[in-house]
Formats: sequence, structure tokens, C-alpha cells
Amino acid sequence: MSRLFTGCPVLNDLVVLRDGIDGMTNFNISIPKLKRLSIHFNSYKYPNHQPDYKLEIYTPALEYFEFCGDLHNVVFLEKLANLVEAHADIRAVEGPHMRWVPDNEIYCGDRIFKLLRALNNTKLFSLYPGDKECIGFGSIYPSRFQNLVRLDFQVNKCNWHVLQALLLVAPHLEVLVLHKHYHNSEEKLCWTEPPHDPGYLSSHLTTFYFEGLEHELEFVKYILKEARVLKKIKINVTDRQSKESVLEKLTGFPRHSTN
Repeated sequence: MSRLFTGCPVLNDLVVLRDGIDGMTNFNISIPKLKRLSIHFNSYKYPNHQPDYKLEIYTPALEYFEFCGDLHNVVFLEKLANLVEAHADIRAVEGPHMRWVPDNEIYCGDRIFKLLRALNNTKLFSLYPGDKECIGFGSIYPSRFQNLVRLDFQVNKCNWHVLQALLLVAPHLEVLVLHKHYHNSEEKLCWTEPPHDPGYLSSHLTTFYFEGLEHELEFVKYILKEARVLKKIKINVTDRQSKESVLEKLTGFPRHSTN
């Protein structure tokens, strides 16, 4: 595969697909002029073990990056200074013969935060970090997302702390879109206001969308209280909630924005 890429010096757009049973454990993608890279690693559920892999990427001109599938050791060999748009949909393998243990939680958390740090120059970011992969914080935290203007995030009961970490390091965020990925009425909101909030949402956030609101009114209250220049808020309510009762509660919350 590496020799194939070497023979394509002006390659601009690359999609890499693998099925997880090809036996490959080391990958290298080195294409200096590549602008768009999509990686789909679909892993099968192994009865006894989950094979590991290492992927090294050298694409300094990259403007678009997409990763979907089972995340292991992904290493960018050069800073992605030109990155504009990034998507990450992370799905860990957990078969009937595999147990999720605390070591795996921390390990997966490290992988996710390592990927976030590599993508921190992007302007548009969609992150779906999985159901159990973010239980452990990991030891690598995202650096500042100085250029980020839009964040699409899929929240579940385990990853609210990841959203909180991203909001604290995105000083120019304008659009926040949340998609909820849990529907059990027993799974309550795990959001807490950050103790040392730098107030980034106050100065730039103009648009907020929430898909699937049920028990998350405290987070909406936080957005309304913080976002001084907010212009538009759109909320999709679950079937278990009355739109009228939710609207009544929302209108009682203090709003920093007059628009």
C-alpha cells in the first residue's frame, strides 16, 4: 500500500476501507499533497481478542479528515495546519466474549483525546465518541481549538465531560449542535457547570441546536445564561415530554442575549 501511494505524487482525495480481518497491524499513509482523507475501519467482533493496529499518517496539506470505526493507535507525523473540516465517529469492538474493564476505558480515552489534539486546527468538527469509550478521561487532553466555529457532538450518559472540555478550549465557537444518543428515562444528564469557565460562549455563540431533549434542561439553562450574542436556538423534544411544559420552563430561564 505504501508503494502504491509513493507512485501517486499528486493524489488529492483518498478513501481507505478495511474490514478488520485482513491481518494488517501496521499502516502508513504518506502523501504530502493529499487534501481529503477518509478512513473507515470496520472491525468484526472477535471471540477471544481484539487485534491492535498502528496507523501513521503524513499528510501536511490535509484540509478534510474523516475517521469512522474502531480507533486504535493513530499517529499524525506532521501538524495539520491547513485542516478545515474533521469528522470522527468512534465505535469500539465489544463482542459477547469480551468484557469492558477499567484499563480499556482509560486506554480508549487516551486514544480519543490524542486524536482530538491532532485535529485541533479544524474549523468544523463533528465528534461521535461512542458509548463507553469516554468513561475514563484518559491522560491526553485536547489543546485549544482556536479556529473552531462549529461543533456537532453526539452526547451520551458517559461523555458529557468531553463536551465540557471542548467548550472550555474553543474561544470562537459560533454554532453548537448536540445529538442525544441515549433514550432511557433513567439515564439522567451528567452535565455540571465548569468551576473555572473562561466565558467563551458569551462572546461568539450565535446558534444552538439540541436533538432529543428530555432531562437536559440544566444544560440549556447554562447556554441561555452564558451566550450573550445568541440569535437562534432550536430544540427537538422527545415524545415523552410535552412541548408546552418544556417551553414554559425555558421561558422562565434568565437569558443573557436580548436577540
